[in-house]
Amino acid sequence: MRRVVTALLVSGVAAGIPAGAGEPVEIVARVEHEALGEVSGIVKSDRGDFYWVHNDSGDEARLFAI
Repeated sequence: MRRVVTALLVSGVAAGIPAGAGEPVEIVARVEHEALGEVSGIVKSDRGDFYWVHNDSGDEARLFAI
């Protein structure tokens, strides 16, 4: 039980630190489209030639490939 509690505490602390925290940010592109009023998440595709984005805030949950 003690190992489980320790693992949960360690994973909770690690989850609270954003990846790349403190590193400079470089804007590499801007995407503007009326369907993408507010993008809630983005991930690079396994193919590497497009990104998946999803829009769910104040809208129906939708997935877009851009």
